[in-house]
Amino acid sequence: MNGYYLITLTALTGVVTTFFIIYYILLRRRLRCHASWTLLSANLKARCSQAGALIEIVTAIAAHEKALLAEAERTRQAVLAASVIADQANANRELAVAVDDLLRLGKIYPSLQSNGNFTKIAEDLTSLDDKIDITCREYNLLTGQFNSILSKIPLKWIGWVMNFHTLGQWTMGNDQ
Repeated sequence: MNGYYLITLTALTGVVTTFFIIYYILLRRRLRCHASWTLLSANLKARCSQAGALIEIVTAIAAHEKALLAEAERTRQAVLAASVIADQANANRELAVAVDDLLRLGKIYPSLQSNGNFTKIAEDLTSLDDKIDITCREYNLLTGQFNSILSKIPLKWIGWVMNFHTLGQWTMGNDQ
């Protein structure tokens, strides 16, 4: 009789320990995904801010490009208003296109190219785009790993019990 209780207690301890190990693995992976999202989000907000400064400079020098400036401001406002990841991705794709259009004006208008602020913002935006690309790839890698782990049967059950859900991927364009 004592042996039966000892075996039962050992099995129960093993199940509980396994449960907590799996929970810890899922929690740690999800926290890494959230940390990566925070970094990506910060870079996207910085680009949105730089886009606002770019719009101001272009407005001062090439105000007659009203349609282009209006579209850039509209997409910038859409980025600021978006709250769901899918909406943020779409708005940021549109903002990237609008910023590229504004930067192309530097080739058309020499006064923009000679403007030190325009040049600095253009360099900052290029650097931010590189950072966004890197953090986007890292976020997608981490969420892909998390979603893959969460799709496996014992982890899926524990994830369901502990309210873990798959995370959305981020796409910035055709190259992702």
